[in-house]
Amino acid sequence: MNHSEHRNIINVINTLCSGLNDMTISNMSVSTINKP
Repeated sequence: MNHSEHRNIINVINTLCSGLNDMTISNMSVSTINKP
């Protein structure tokens, strides 16, 4: 595995993590808004 492939994998993982964080934040805000 060369250096650029390793960096690409790290970028993919970072993108997935940030996407999960965005989903979690939006889900939390939606559930907070929906509470009576």
